[in-house]
Amino acid sequence: MICRFRRHAINPNDDVRRHLEEKHRSIDIRTRKPLMAYASGLEVVGPDGIIIPDSSAAALECLELLKGQRCEECGYVCASERSLEEDCRMEHRWVKA
Repeated sequence: MICRFRRHAINPNDDVRRHLEEKHRSIDIRTRKPLMAYASGLEVVGPDGIIIPDSSAAALECLELLKGQRCEECGYVCASERSLEEDCRMEHRWVKA
């Protein structure tokens, strides 16, 4: 799901309720509940089910373009350095010196 107001994606499995409560408190609960129900009914594919477009594909105008991070070992991509460090610790067993 995409929040057009905030210009970022939201994981429908667990982030919609939290996003609405934290970022859109002005939205009435009678409006939020159907949004949460809709999100809970979506089928979300895992990372292996996502087809990554080639680099010539245009960015989606409804999303903010962020400078990302990419793991040179496995190709994992994320928006924050913290997420990349977590990938390195969990997947590659890196330890800080």
